[in-house]
Amino acid sequence: MKTLIVPCAGSRKINDIPLFLNKYPDGKLLAIKSIEGIYPEEYDRIIYVVLADVEDKYGVTKILSDLIDNVEVVVLDNATNGPAETVYYALKKANVNGEFVVRDSHTYVKIKEKLSGNFIAGLDLSQYNNSIDNLRYKSFINLNEQNQVLDIVEKQFRSNTISVGVYGFSSSSEYINIYEHLVNSKYPIEKLYLSHIISYLIGYDSKIFRCVDVEKYEDWSTLNMWNLIQKKKSTLFLDFDALCNDKMCIDKKILKKLSKLYNQGAKINLFTSLKEIDSKSILEYFEKYNVCINSVIKDCNYSEIKEIVSTEDNINKLIVDSE
Repeated sequence: MKTLIVPCAGSRKINDIPLFLNKYPDGKLLAIKSIEGIYPEEYDRIIYVVLADVEDKYGVTKILSDLIDNVEVVVLDNATNGPAETVYYALKKANVNGEFVVRDSHTYVKIKEKLSGNFIAGLDLSQYNNSIDNLRYKSFINLNEQNQVLDIVEKQFRSNTISVGVYGFSSSSEYINIYEHLVNSKYPIEKLYLSHIISYLIGYDSKIFRCVDVEKYEDWSTLNMWNLIQKKKSTLFLDFDALCNDKMCIDKKILKKLSKLYNQGAKINLFTSLKEIDSKSILEYFEKYNVCINSVIKDCNYSEIKEIVSTEDNINKLIVDSE
């Protein structure tokens, strides 16, 4: 029996709703997107952990059940003291036995291989070219030459490798026992993280944790990073009439920039006032410059007014009083 646990009981919000209930630019819930890259089909049980007030307000169980066949939702009455406690209650309430994996719900991670047992997904910052927000709030992993974890430390710069929120444990009962041991008053830890559990297992129980490499990583946990992803994967409407010269060609500098936008994830749609233009020829023209056009919209008005209509207020502003 192998179980995936996805804690969604934190306070992170975007657009005034819990982060995991927002939609990624491809239309998928972040709750679903967050597990895509870690082989979700490998798990016998997939358990999301949410707070009671969120379940009552949004109906999370119904939403997730419509999207995932073997999903379960553990509802906690109150917020916990930290991630380790959230996982502890999930294990107890759902009666989880055997090995399990914990997956943060506020990032996308694609790991290179299917793993079981004790492991952590780690990102080598020396090999990563994109920006990372709030780096000082990450967990840092110390590794040996065999890629085994020597230690994992919260919010202290100790290495070039950070945890990206995928943690594998070989035994649920072992986790429960260690957690109950660490919450004992003789340990002065204000907030228990999974890193504390792992550090104890490595340092006191001589357990071995592997570090699995990450192929792709995106962080949605801050408004800054969320807005950056929206910008990268924006929907663009290309005014073909305005950009073309007399020979129906577009400047190569513009095409090069469009290629860059396409490669970073933008969906590019083209619109024109022309009626008889050959859509296939347009697509082939842009493909020569590594630009994939999502759709060609012909016979548009040649108007200076071009608006995106997404609300009733947008519509009201466009209505012209004929009297």
